[in-house]
Amino acid sequence: MYTFFLTPMWAVNWKTAFRVGDKLLLGFEFSPEYLRELGYRKVARVNTKLSYESDFEKKVEEFAHDFGFEVIELEGNTEIAQKSYNHMRNMLLRPLKV
Repeated sequence: MYTFFLTPMWAVNWKTAFRVGDKLLLGFEFSPEYLRELGYRKVARVNTKLSYESDFEKKVEEFAHDFGFEVIELEGNTEIAQKSYNHMRNMLLRPLKV
């Protein structure tokens, strides 16, 4: 089971980031069905104690409702995002073993 992290930028722009109406952007369908197929079931709101997006909590709740995800609250800092990015980058750059 995977967790989708919403940063303030993602929280404000998730509706337009990949899909606008029926037009796919970047060749990726950002839909509840597709994310569930990939194993996502939760959305994380990382509390970094920064308050530069006034509607952050509301936008996370809206995302969770639309995607049918459970919201989890994490205390943290940018280290969480950096570790997640590094992990994904390493997975993508690692050659497949056949």
